[in-house]
Amino acid sequence: MDMAIDQEGATETASADALHKRVYVAMSVVAAIRGCLEFIPLWLSEHDSLMQAVLEAWAAALRVEATPDRSSHLARPMLVEHVVCSLLQATRAMANPPALLFKLLEVAGRSSEIVDTSFVFRYVWDDLVVQWSIAKRREILGAFLPRLADNSVSDESNAIVLQHLINPMVATVFTLPNIALASSPGGAAASDVATLSPEQRGAELLRAPILSLIHQRGWQAHMTSGSQPMVASKASVRLELVQLSSILIRHASTAVADLRKDVIKFGWLFIRNDDIMIKNASYVLVAQFIAAFDTPPKIILQAYSSLLKAHQVESRFL
Repeated sequence: MDMAIDQEGATETASADALHKRVYVAMSVVAAIRGCLEFIPLWLSEHDSLMQAVLEAWAAALRVEATPDRSSHLARPMLVEHVVCSLLQATRAMANPPALLFKLLEVAGRSSEIVDTSFVFRYVWDDLVVQWSIAKRREILGAFLPRLADNSVSDESNAIVLQHLINPMVATVFTLPNIALASSPGGAAASDVATLSPEQRGAELLRAPILSLIHQRGWQAHMTSGSQPMVASKASVRLELVQLSSILIRHASTAVADLRKDVIKFGWLFIRNDDIMIKNASYVLVAQFIAAFDTPPKIILQAYSSLLKAHQVESRFL
């Protein structure tokens, strides 16, 4: 028995050693790829197998435990940094295709505890979120929303994309002073919507099939006919979807008016959630709903009564 345990331990050690060596070698290879992208920006886009190899190297780095006595101790963060920078170079060179942009955000978000990836989120905000036309935002929403029902996409990935791209992208439609309806081939604004009201901007953003996708993948997917929400996603995704719903109710209530019954059901179910962040975000959603629509006094009193009973310190500001 002891011999079997010793053999198992030796096998695990050998496997860990192999993974550390793989990371060390991958660091040098991805560094070379990053250098080549400086001169051939579309190299990754033209070689799918190379892109897959870069992502596999990054995944291997995440599996390695940071141990100072290992040769890969410094190689691990260097590999992750090279991968993030290579993906950013490729994304820029390819004019931000949705699938690659989502992968870039996932890699940056999951790597943030290993290296500083704030430059990726600054790029997304400065060059994309505040610059995109409404038509481009519709394209991104159309590409993202089906991922919520795709079992091959992790909840962690969806939560990162929602937090850093989708929600800011939707919110800024209503808050930025000048946004184009569409962009000309040269990138200049074809027409701006500074004179349009928030409701008009919302109607343009949520034109079919976008609102239907939000309804199906966001609100309906998390509800049942009973009193408890379906376990359709992890807490991080639910929180971001509740916040997205609040943005839409606050700024585009007319556009979502026909679906308001499902919106209030969605918000009300998550008021019962054990996660305090989701619970508080749901209170905000319900409050936005009450402000936007004629609401039965019973619902208003129930929401107010629940807030009065809330004992958590985090709930007092509500």
